[in-house]
Parts: sequence; C-alpha cells; structure tokens
Amino acid sequence: MVAKPRERRLDVGKIYNGFGIRVHPLLINLAAGASLANAAPLTEVGLPLGNEAEPYSPVVAKLVSSIIVYSTWPQKPSKIDVCLVGPAEFADRLVSKRISGEKTLSVKKVSISTVAASGCNVAYLGRLSMQEQRAVTAGLKGQPVLVIAENDPACRSNASICLLFQADSLSFRMNLDALSRSGVRIDPRVLRMGEQDPA
Repeated sequence: MVAKPRERRLDVGKIYNGFGIRVHPLLINLAAGASLANAAPLTEVGLPLGNEAEPYSPVVAKLVSSIIVYSTWPQKPSKIDVCLVGPAEFADRLVSKRISGEKTLSVKKVSISTVAASGCNVAYLGRLSMQEQRAVTAGLKGQPVLVIAENDPACRSNASICLLFQADSLSFRMNLDALSRSGVRIDPRVLRMGEQDPA
C-alpha cells in the first residue's frame, strides 16, 4: 500500500503587512533559521486580486515570479527555464524576462511526454488531469525541478506548489515533502511576498 502524502494545513494568521498579504507568525521562526523541512507539510498564503477584467493572470505571474526569486537550485542557474506543460488558463502573463538582478525567466511550452528531458527548472502544470499531473511529477522524480500545479487545489499530484483560485485572492499550498525531495530550496521570506515586487 502506497503511503499517502501528508496534507496537514497550516492556518494563516491574522497578521497583515502594508500590501494586504497575510503573514503567519511562523515566518519569524523560519527567518531565524528553522528549516522548511521541519515546518508544516502544507502552507497556505494569499495574494489579493486586482480590478482587471481577468484578474488571475497578472497575479499568477507575480506569484510564480516571486516564488522563483526566493528559490535556490543546486546548480544555481541564472537563467530559469520555465516549462509550461499542457493548456494553462492563467499563465499568459508568465513570459521570458528578467525578474531580479540574478535571475532571468525563459518560458517555453513542452509536452507531457518531453518535460522530463526538457531541462526545466520549473514545470508549470496547466489544466491537466490528475493522472497526467502525477505522470509528470513521477517523471521528474529525482530532478531539481520546482513543480507548480494550476489545477490541483488539494495538492494530490505531488507538485511542490499548488495554486488556489479563490473569489477575491490567489493562494498557494506548499507541499514541503515534495519540495524537499526535489532539492530546490525556497527562502521562508516567500511567505512575505508582496512586500517587494520582483517583476
């Protein structure tokens, strides 16, 4: 019998910074040096939506860019290859550009069958079925790839980051088990995204 991934949620505290981003008190302990691997297996943080006709795409681009800025890969690449896998509904604002002084995004579309051999640093999974998503995460097992899922709110695909599209905000759940297995490390300051705009 295959062990079910831990899915204990960490409720977000009622602490807000000037940008309306909820910040959990756990951030204080993480910033002090506590390991992400020792934190709750699933973390949820939210970004408020704007007033645009289609509000999710720009916030998805900001959220994904922020996560990448705060991520470190074992090989420490300066060009981050982001692979869009499958038809993505809200990734149209995620484009090739410089997102920080040290990191540049290079965005390309790849198929499910070729993603494992595409040299991706980030795999953004679009509107794929659960079976397809799990096939991708299984194929990337052992590779330093940050997997972000657009269509997996329960985070059951073994993706590292799962987006949650809510009525007034975009949130994400962080699967720390999957993240630890990937070898990609995310700075705990990602929980404060919104204080700085890396885009």
